[in-house]
Amino acid sequence: IKLCSWVFLSLNVKIDYYFLIDTISFSFILLTTTIALFVFIYAFSYFRYEPLVDRFLLFILSFVISMLFLVASGNTIMLFLGWELIGFTSFCLINFWTTKTATLKSAFKAFTFNKVSDFYMFMFLVGSYSVYYTFDILALNTQIYKYDYCVIYLFGTPVNYLEFLSLMIIGAAFIKSAQFGGHAWLPDSMEAPVPASSLIHSATLVSAGVYLILRFNFIFDYTHFSKYIIPVVGSLTAAYGGVCAVAQSDIKKTLAYSTISHCGFLMVLCATEMNEFTILYLYVHGFFKAGVFMCVGNVLRITKGYQDTRKMGGLLKYLPFEYFCSVIGVLNLAGLPFTFGFFIK
Repeated sequence: IKLCSWVFLSLNVKIDYYFLIDTISFSFILLTTTIALFVFIYAFSYFRYEPLVDRFLLFILSFVISMLFLVASGNTIMLFLGWELIGFTSFCLINFWTTKTATLKSAFKAFTFNKVSDFYMFMFLVGSYSVYYTFDILALNTQIYKYDYCVIYLFGTPVNYLEFLSLMIIGAAFIKSAQFGGHAWLPDSMEAPVPASSLIHSATLVSAGVYLILRFNFIFDYTHFSKYIIPVVGSLTAAYGGVCAVAQSDIKKTLAYSTISHCGFLMVLCATEMNEFTILYLYVHGFFKAGVFMCVGNVLRITKGYQDTRKMGGLLKYLPFEYFCSVIGVLNLAGLPFTFGFFIK
């Protein structure tokens, strides 16, 4: 879907604003907009006693637009713009309570990790254009095989060109999707308000890296080394996140490490190149994790912001609906028998 032309880089290369709508992009658009709708409805209840609800909804809307811009982009320039925008808007959401020192530290920590991810993304953009002279994703797909044996020199060391491109994609995706080594920003970012956490840290922001791997899967078909990194790091992340989640006493950090674990599973699924199953797993995790986050938000409201699970209990008579929804969400996320999560796993 072409919107308009932007700039001519040369006689043959021009940058257009246009969207590419296929199975992958449509799936991510549907996931983002569905969860965003319920987060909007929930935010009016969660912030009913707060004076800054209009500013919060503005940030949420900006994030959703940035995410849609990213997943529907038809060229790598638009992809990079969307990649930058989701990093900036997530910083605004994490730093929503601007008067708290811990919140500001967490926001800058997430922003710093996002900048490293942006660097990898920018190197991929420059590296792909310097050889193919195109920003178009579909054109890259059809021409990628031409440089299968091309070698570039990094600091005097010969490196396969497609291995270099795939490593840049992996670097950007692993940090954004909180894989092992680039995961440190996610638990701290739980300083954000609960509606923001349920949107960006359960379904959308962490799935941006998964989207990047799925979108550029055609590059990994021609690599010999990079395609093995994804399942190995993904498996390590899944194990690490699960073990760390067990040891947490903070209820929001437990969910954060659970998200890290599920992101590891998603990366392993990406390596299988079975996109339908990857997207199905993404939907199950996104919907149920967002639902559990919203239930936790109501628990925190009734406990006056107290998050230590070791001293909680007896809330069933006060929050029966949240109890019922949380149990369903957790059972599906755990993949216990007779649940939809079990079928997907």
